Amino acid sequence: MLIHAPRGCRCCDAYMPWRNHALLVVFAVLTLPIIAPAAQEPDMAVLLSLDGTEGVVETYGRQDAKRFTTTASGEGNTIDGNGAMHFGATTAPAAEGNQYFGVMAPLSEPTDLSQRRLVFHARTNHPGTTAAFYVRAYNKGENKPAWSFNSWSGLLTDQWREFCLQPGLSLGGLTWEPKVVEDRVATAIDRIEFIIGSGEHNVSVDVLLDDVRIGSKLGSLDDLEAPHPRQPDTVLVQNEHALTTILHPDSTAGRQAAATVAAAIADRTGVTPTARVGTQADRIPDEPTIVLGNVNNNPAILLLYARYFTPADSICPGAGGSLVHTVCDPFGKGTNVIVAAASDDDGLAGAASVLAEAIAGQAKGDSLVLPRLFEKHYGESFLKRFGWADDAPAENRLEQGLEQGKEALDRGRHTSVAGVLRTVAERYMLTGHSVEAELYVALWDLYAESAVADPSKYGGLWGFDSDFPSAQVVAGWDIIEEDPVLTDDQRLRTTRSMGRWLTEAVIPKCASAAAGTRVPHNHQTFPGLGALFAGLYFSQHYDVAEGKVWLGIADAMFKRQAGYFKPYEDCNGYQWLTNGHLMRYCLVRPDFALFENGNGAKIIDYLIGTMDNLGYQVPYGDTGSWRCWNSEMICLDMFAHATGSPEAQWVANRKRVLKNTLETHAFYQLEPGTPPERFNGVTIWPLEPQYYATHRAQDRPPLERCFDKIAFREAMQPNAAYLLLDGLSNGGHKHLDGNSLPRLTLYDRIWLADNDYYKAPVKFHNSITVFRDGESAAIPPYTELVGAGESQRYGYSKTRLTNYAGVDWVRTIVWLRQQQAFVVLDQLTALGGDEYQFRTLWHGVGAAKLSDDGLLLTQNGPSLRIQIAPGPVLELQDDTELGANWSGYAHAEPVVRSLQAVATVKLDKRDTYLFASVLHGKADGVAEPWGIDLLDGADGVRLSTTDGVLDLVLGPHRNRTSDGSFETDAECFVASDDGLTLLGTTFARVDAHELFKSAKIENVDLDNATSPSSLRNTRVREPVPNIGAVADAPPHQVEWCVRPKPTGPGNDGRQTRVSRLASAALGETGEADTVLAATTDGTLFALNTDGSTRWSFDAGTALNDVVADDLTGDGKDEIILARQDYNVQVLDAAGEELWKRALSYYRRPPYVNLVRTGDIDGDGTPEVIAGGENWRFYAFRADGTELWNYESVHPSRAGAVADLDGDGKAEVICGTHYYWASILDADGKRRWQYSLGPICYDI
Repeated sequence: MLIHAPRGCRCCDAYMPWRNHALLVVFAVLTLPIIAPAAQEPDMAVLLSLDGTEGVVETYGRQDAKRFTTTASGEGNTIDGNGAMHFGATTAPAAEGNQYFGVMAPLSEPTDLSQRRLVFHARTNHPGTTAAFYVRAYNKGENKPAWSFNSWSGLLTDQWREFCLQPGLSLGGLTWEPKVVEDRVATAIDRIEFIIGSGEHNVSVDVLLDDVRIGSKLGSLDDLEAPHPRQPDTVLVQNEHALTTILHPDSTAGRQAAATVAAAIADRTGVTPTARVGTQADRIPDEPTIVLGNVNNNPAILLLYARYFTPADSICPGAGGSLVHTVCDPFGKGTNVIVAAASDDDGLAGAASVLAEAIAGQAKGDSLVLPRLFEKHYGESFLKRFGWADDAPAENRLEQGLEQGKEALDRGRHTSVAGVLRTVAERYMLTGHSVEAELYVALWDLYAESAVADPSKYGGLWGFDSDFPSAQVVAGWDIIEEDPVLTDDQRLRTTRSMGRWLTEAVIPKCASAAAGTRVPHNHQTFPGLGALFAGLYFSQHYDVAEGKVWLGIADAMFKRQAGYFKPYEDCNGYQWLTNGHLMRYCLVRPDFALFENGNGAKIIDYLIGTMDNLGYQVPYGDTGSWRCWNSEMICLDMFAHATGSPEAQWVANRKRVLKNTLETHAFYQLEPGTPPERFNGVTIWPLEPQYYATHRAQDRPPLERCFDKIAFREAMQPNAAYLLLDGLSNGGHKHLDGNSLPRLTLYDRIWLADNDYYKAPVKFHNSITVFRDGESAAIPPYTELVGAGESQRYGYSKTRLTNYAGVDWVRTIVWLRQQQAFVVLDQLTALGGDEYQFRTLWHGVGAAKLSDDGLLLTQNGPSLRIQIAPGPVLELQDDTELGANWSGYAHAEPVVRSLQAVATVKLDKRDTYLFASVLHGKADGVAEPWGIDLLDGADGVRLSTTDGVLDLVLGPHRNRTSDGSFETDAECFVASDDGLTLLGTTFARVDAHELFKSAKIENVDLDNATSPSSLRNTRVREPVPNIGAVADAPPHQVEWCVRPKPTGPGNDGRQTRVSRLASAALGETGEADTVLAATTDGTLFALNTDGSTRWSFDAGTALNDVVADDLTGDGKDEIILARQDYNVQVLDAAGEELWKRALSYYRRPPYVNLVRTGDIDGDGTPEVIAGGENWRFYAFRADGTELWNYESVHPSRAGAVADLDGDGKAEVICGTHYYWASILDADGKRRWQYSLGPICYDI
């Protein structure tokens, strides 16, 4: 018997469904523990009793001496009281990867399961370690499974649970694996395999199994034969009986509008319907209903709005505008809702008039039926952003839209055709144009036809991240399918296509999160919202199992997420996507637990706390622009809507002034709100416990000693001081920025630069790099909080990274409140005697001037000094790449000024080196420099400021003074002319005289009368000298230096930058005799060994790379060029073109970023390898014939061709802009992959 290793293992990328399992079909809901045997369903039959182990054979781990397979009995160990199969093991103390243990149970005879479902019970005695659970079924005579399900989510608990398995439906949380099953059909199953596993070493794992039964297949989307019935007409009055209720805002304008509509109905029928204020209880009406107003003034509109049935809010239809439309059967109750939408009172009167006119257009009688309505009169403010909403449909709209769909497929656009469908759905909602409905159906036909398996395409058969817009795509169909232009055949076909997409591309990406324990990330919550909307749609309109299952997935995942206040990401962009999805779930479902259990408030407090005083989120993590993102806006507005928070309202509107955003369905709250003041001072943002449990690490501080962020805020005003300290170097979309300072704002300016999507390493942050004997190490993922607090004069924080590249790093920040300044004291304590190089890094923006004591930055008036205490060597570099993230910042050039203070010192074990940096400025001119001296006998500094002299000393401290022996346990103290301030202290004394004593840690300001003056007379010392070089490096001998000119026509004075150099053998000797210089202006220079120009070639476009190799076997090299105009070009030894091949647009423009050569097929002739900006690497034969292309995911940045395994055929190594390096074989198939830091610069 062949035993195949379980796939989807956590030791490789395949276990992450959001990355590789594009074909998975999985539906998971959590089931309650089984306390007693469940009643047998009539169609169920026993398949395996599992009362014993007869015929059972061990599969995985069968050679392990510490495993067992036995029969369990006794209370709690069986379902039916007749015994159960029990197997398990103790994992090895040291093993690579995950460990698996399995058993194979035979059936009495082959059984056809192709139209059946399988049910069994299982539990474990070790739920904390038995993480993996697989079930597989095999046809007689076959070695590969015809059924395969798995989970790494720890589904097994210590209570019996019932699992139900059916291909495409896995009601116990187990994932269907179509890639494993391939095309096999379960028609003759003769054995079932159960597998458990763990990624932990030396732990116990086990499972008890009982009562395996089979039953009839559950009804599913595959069985759909007709679309659900449409209901375009709304019956308001029937046989002189009013069926409708008018729900209006609780305002004078609302009552007047309701009276207008009621009078119109009475005029036609003689019946006056009930009109009353809309309430929360009216969200899902049981009768035909008319709702007036918008989501902000009529609680009855919440679900219609949150579920994308109506856009009625403060933005749409806009001031003075109206939108009257019918929402057909939104809740599956067979009743319609007519929405008369308005953003203000004037618009509400207009909406009521429009509806009244529609009613007046119907015949008088004892009944009144309105046809499907859609009449729009958008306000000018709305049309400024959504002008197309008032346009007539273009004559070629259908053709134009289909072209957009085809382009999305051909170019591999992010979200593929699903993104186009989302746009069409929005256009239909706002225009009501039937052509958008026709286009929606045509796009689904195109999309479904294109969705075929292609292993070379990243993102699966439906495209990259097609699940992102899934909520809007499903919600859009719920409205669009009511359009009378569509036939029932079109509706059924589209519904089935959408169901297939949901099954294959959306649900698999969130199903595991339903049963997991880790904090979720956006690649789960995007499809989680899709599962929510799909579950609502199918459970309300169809009797299929998927509806309830998908709704169960969404409920399980989001209800669990509501118990946390931080998701998987540590990124001031992505984390708001995830939290925003959670809040939208809460309002769509509706489930207000998040807003009631305190976590919603914590999310918003954290959001406001990590916003600077200008109103921008601090861009830590994978962000980019200095403005950060806009993803936080939806969180603020939804929280304000749900709770009425005036602080969230104020912050959201402050941000709107800066960002000028306008979106539909974003819950905009335009009331002014109240400026928050409780965020002033020193604020510690604690770490979410489940985040800590998710991101495990060795040798980390205990949870209670960790922190997320610390904010120093003078006031919520642009001119006031704000500084943020980061506590994490882990999480999704992380940067290695623990203990760094990502932002300082002061004088209505941003001073510190710490914002890039890809540049995550420590050196790009306001941090410290450590090298011990020339080597460094990863920064620890968690920073320890030693202490933080504030007095009236000062604020402080003290934080620690333990065992960071051979040192303990303690960073103490002292906030000089009166001076609006910050002192940063960095203690680096050696864990072993050695030579160390420390680099304190400060990245700023503004006009820069370097001096002996630091950096002066000026920004159109205000200035800031970053002064460094004497000792380190200062270096300043201008970084234009980082500066690109500062485009649009009005007060400085888009250049980041990177200051490094470098100290190279010899330290013995436990010796400490002290860096001192002082950040201070002036609001209206150039700040005068302060004097900075290092104190003798203490880790501290003396600052001679424009306001006086003060000493800052790190504690605990003990020292002899002229007044006696001074001792304190303070984390830091400040002695100045104002007195003595103790920060983080319980006592201070001079000899036996108590200056201060407390049972708890406090921050106190003592005046001169109670503090000894001798503390202000500490001596200063000379800085620790830097170690010099043992000897000067000998100078390099310059052989020649040349600035070549093109040999052809051109502008000799133009600027030329060399992008790449290469050597080539272009002469008769076969030896390298030429230097090739590729330039950004498009000229390739072939230079002789004396620097003279052999020839030049004008490509007419920038050249990004050049390489030379003998492609023709004539003893002379050919030259291969990587061109910016999308072409790979090969020249002969004389500079004449041999061939040129264009790369195709896919995801990004196909600039050719690099070229390499190597013999990948072992025939003795090198192939040409090209890496493009378009996420692809290409292989060409020497004659230009394309062999293959490989989607490397993200732009190509580095590459190599080398025979890694010694088989005579070179492998291709593909390095990209984002984390991954892939190794390919001669056929362009990936052999393995390695995760690096962002941007693979070279190989």
